[in-house]
Amino acid sequence: MPEFFLYMYVCALGFGLAGFLASLERVLTGEPMRFSIDREQKVSAILIDIGMRIMAGPFLLVRNSIRCALQETIPASWLAIFVVIATIWSFFTGVLVVELLFRLSG
Repeated sequence: MPEFFLYMYVCALGFGLAGFLASLERVLTGEPMRFSIDREQKVSAILIDIGMRIMAGPFLLVRNSIRCALQETIPASWLAIFVVIATIWSFFTGVLVVELLFRLSG
């Protein structure tokens, strides 16, 4: 049972980071983060944008799927599928963050 709580903690950490990055993008640009990328930027900016969207993906997926479910453009079963995908994605993102923190702490 303690392993379950560890998994949930790592998922929450990954989803919290995703929400933080999406909010940071909104504060800096004034617009909500989207999956699309402006192709007129430099290559380095495009790579940073791709990394940001990979890390913020779970939040974007849940936000967009909830909007679509409220507008009734997707059924509730699709919303559940998207939430499961976002949870798994959050877990992997959280594992990356925990591994990074362990490596940085020595």
